[in-house]
Amino acid sequence: VEMTTTSQTKEKNKDRRSGSGSSDDRHPNVQSQQESEDELNLKCKEKRGGKKKSNTLVASPLLCPSAWKGNPVVSLKLEVDVVTWCWVVFFFIAAMATRLYHIHLPPSVAWDETHFGKFANRYLKREFYFDVHPPLAKMLIALAGLVTGYRGDFSFEAPGVAYEEHLYIGMRVYCAIMGALAVPLVYLTARECINSKTQIAPILAASLLLFETASITVSKYILLDPILLFFITACTYFSVRVYRQHHRAFTVWWWTEYVFLGVFLSGAIGSKWVGLFIVLFVGGMTVVSLWNLWGDLSVSLAKFVCHFAARAVTLIVLPLFLYVVYFWIHFQVCSRSGDGDAFMSSAFQTTLDGNELSNTSMPQYVAYGSVVTIKSNRAGGGLLHSHPHMYPSPYIEQQQITSYPHKDSNNNWVIKKAHVLSEMEGDDYSQLNFSQVETEFIQSGDLIRLEHQNTRVNLHTHPYASFSKKNQQQVTGYGYQGIGDDNDVWKIVLVGEKKQNARRISRIKDRFYLIHNLTNCALSSDGEPYPAWGFEQGEVTCEPLVNVEERYKEVGLWNIEYHEHVALEGDVVSVVRPTFWESLVELHITMGKTNNALLPKENEVTSQPWHWPINFRGQRFTAWGDDDLRIYLLGNHVVFLINLVTLLLYPLLVIGWNLAEGRKCTVPGMPSSQRTALAWIFFGWFLHYFPFYLMDRVLYFHHYIPAVMFNCIFSGVIIDYIVGCICRVFFPTPSALYNVLRGIFTIAVISVIVWSFTVFCHVSYGMVGPRLEYSDMKWMASWEI
Repeated sequence: VEMTTTSQTKEKNKDRRSGSGSSDDRHPNVQSQQESEDELNLKCKEKRGGKKKSNTLVASPLLCPSAWKGNPVVSLKLEVDVVTWCWVVFFFIAAMATRLYHIHLPPSVAWDETHFGKFANRYLKREFYFDVHPPLAKMLIALAGLVTGYRGDFSFEAPGVAYEEHLYIGMRVYCAIMGALAVPLVYLTARECINSKTQIAPILAASLLLFETASITVSKYILLDPILLFFITACTYFSVRVYRQHHRAFTVWWWTEYVFLGVFLSGAIGSKWVGLFIVLFVGGMTVVSLWNLWGDLSVSLAKFVCHFAARAVTLIVLPLFLYVVYFWIHFQVCSRSGDGDAFMSSAFQTTLDGNELSNTSMPQYVAYGSVVTIKSNRAGGGLLHSHPHMYPSPYIEQQQITSYPHKDSNNNWVIKKAHVLSEMEGDDYSQLNFSQVETEFIQSGDLIRLEHQNTRVNLHTHPYASFSKKNQQQVTGYGYQGIGDDNDVWKIVLVGEKKQNARRISRIKDRFYLIHNLTNCALSSDGEPYPAWGFEQGEVTCEPLVNVEERYKEVGLWNIEYHEHVALEGDVVSVVRPTFWESLVELHITMGKTNNALLPKENEVTSQPWHWPINFRGQRFTAWGDDDLRIYLLGNHVVFLINLVTLLLYPLLVIGWNLAEGRKCTVPGMPSSQRTALAWIFFGWFLHYFPFYLMDRVLYFHHYIPAVMFNCIFSGVIIDYIVGCICRVFFPTPSALYNVLRGIFTIAVISVIVWSFTVFCHVSYGMVGPRLEYSDMKWMASWEI
């Protein structure tokens, strides 16, 4: 579809700063560009002057700034490239065939389907959950399940659990469709990169991704990766397209393409945060585009400001708005209490229907004798917890103190005075009749003791090293029937200032430190788990104050989550509910900190970024017995070798092109527009690969899939160029034989790709029987086939 604009005006090519200057003084490129625009305008005028007029509409200044200088007419002309769209349809059908084949296998949970299937259940049951990824892709999966009849009635308990009669196919098919759409988009992107009528580079690029087994594997299961791949590929296509459409600025189709680009950007970052890499890619292209406009003397300052504003609205404001909308929908749908409550703050939990903090009442201020639960303010922090199990040797064998994310009675603590009157020693302090004594509220700076309600031990620390941090003290439960020693005494210190009742401790909202009175260390929990003897609950330590200054806000802050007192009346806690924006910020902080702390599962094989380009190691998706259907996430090794070779050749080609230009040599060159597009695609691959070297979190092979997409486009263009250079050796002048030879080389390359797919397709569709039968596929010793 092409939009052409004409304008009746007499003044052209004015300098945007002074309003003067002639077209003859401009840079040749600018002059040739203006001449092409003049030719375009002339053609439009000829069309307008004809007897038969086409459908037209008058453009507004918003759509066409040339309206400032005249009365433009915008004509819409539909031009369909039949060959291109035939190839698009072909590649989509072929991609669907490769992704849908054996879509029902295995008929059991495969790898991370156990997570994303559970998240789909949460949406369908409207229960709140926590995940390190934004919600869009998971909401789309849940919607696909809902449309296809799934009602969230399967547990997705663990990999290998059989689906039986449950309707899981619909969600897999949706993910396969999204993954399949990336293939024709790669074809269209390569088509835009070469900007010519030749089909070789687009066909090669699409074929590489079509038969790439790792992309097929991740597209066949209930995962976020095929959805993310679709959004990233769509962003790449539209970013390359709008980069070349400056001559159609402010037309209807120009606006439409920018809006689509903004929508797909929001989809990428709304599915996974690694979608930020494509945001950087689009941002880089946008900055360069604006820089070129700034250097174009034919563009007035007012028009440049409009260009800047248009890009800011469509590529910044629109994606951010939609991104926030995704979370608003997420909060509205997941409005009931679920298994993700504990990751959020006590205040956030008051917003969840069915949570014990929602629509309940409790006394506002804490007093001596209060029974409380104490929650760590660290992102995703748990509740202060104890249970009747001891630390093992060589640690001091006293009762374990942990951080536990779930609610149970072992989280309950009774607040006592630091020194109980001698006649009370040994009595059941928690059962004293506080309704008959004067209530004494706890104030900031008070010395207190915390008695575990169920086991009657006191929160205790001593100058012995903790389990994982030798510079921090072990925290234990010590004493008998509430009787302990001076190491049970803690000072409670409020954070922040309040306009009234500044020294009292309020439930939920107030944050405080618990500082050990004798050793001057602060109770802290950074989420480091204990081993199996500690039931993998979070470690609680006492960190010296000299170290806490920088870490207090992270690990040393606590708040009262639940509070009851026999002598105090409760009031509704809904008054402390956070706003949507406060909840949004809190969730993002928790997501970020949890994402950085992700650890591999037990006995799980992970990978390193240097493994990925060389296809060093894959990932097992299923059980691995001889009788199991075995799925192995592994790239098509021939495709990966082709991609690796083109990446290594590219710097040499760039050096050769520059040397040839500098020495005025006649060598087969690539048009500058293609070289620019190729450089952008290489930049996209770089952005989606090298940042993983800077990440401390656990990494998997599937993180490389978006980079594979860029690499396939890149390889298609490079192979097309190399094939053209080889053919010119035999036929220096383009001819029919030249085209035939070029076609033969292209068919040979595609044939090799197809052959490699027949060799490696079993890793995607399933290997059954003795593993030795597939030994011929094990081209590298590191493959766990």
